[in-house]
Amino acid sequence: MHRIRPVALLALLSIAPLCGLAQEKPDEGLCGRTFAKLAESYRHFTALEAHFVHTLHAPALGQNEVDEGTLYIEKGGRMRWDYATPPGKLAVADGRESYLYLPSENQVFIQPLGRGPNAPLAIRLLSGDVEPGKDLLCLGASRDGDTVVLRLGLASDAEGVHHLEVRVDKEGKQISEVSYTDSLGNQVDLRLTGIRTPGHLPADLFTFTPPKGAQIIRSAG
Repeated sequence: MHRIRPVALLALLSIAPLCGLAQEKPDEGLCGRTFAKLAESYRHFTALEAHFVHTLHAPALGQNEVDEGTLYIEKGGRMRWDYATPPGKLAVADGRESYLYLPSENQVFIQPLGRGPNAPLAIRLLSGDVEPGKDLLCLGASRDGDTVVLRLGLASDAEGVHHLEVRVDKEGKQISEVSYTDSLGNQVDLRLTGIRTPGHLPADLFTFTPPKGAQIIRSAG
């Protein structure tokens, strides 16, 4: 069986378009209002902590992978994904580089972390580093219970992201799910629960030292 390899170390987002949405025409007013409220909320973003479930469906390989654990994000391109499943797996971004540690193979993947529009989509979306009307276009919205699902388009297709949708919590202030199809045709979904927004997080969460004896695989970008 072929193991799914990391394609972009911290673009860890997940499956196909969301299911079970209310069947209604895209509501441009709802889309615009929700998008504007979300953008305003993220202007004040400093940090986030949440439980995550990340699902990857790779049709070409006939495989599904489901990972989960605790996610920490702090403004400035800092992230930490502590995995409970698979145990010991760890992904860290310190604002300059990203690290992915796979304990089962004792390997560490390192690559420079892009900034601004070159940063991974996960970091840009969840930390609010996107500009409505410039980076993202609001294509429509559907209600699903007391949440709203926004169908979005990227102003640039350079990232190879298609069918991008985000689910916004009932207050309209926080993304709780991101779904899209990546450039390889993989269906990606990231779901967040138990979201907290502390003022700041401990700095040592975003530092990483490769374990002794680990194989280091460094990418130029």
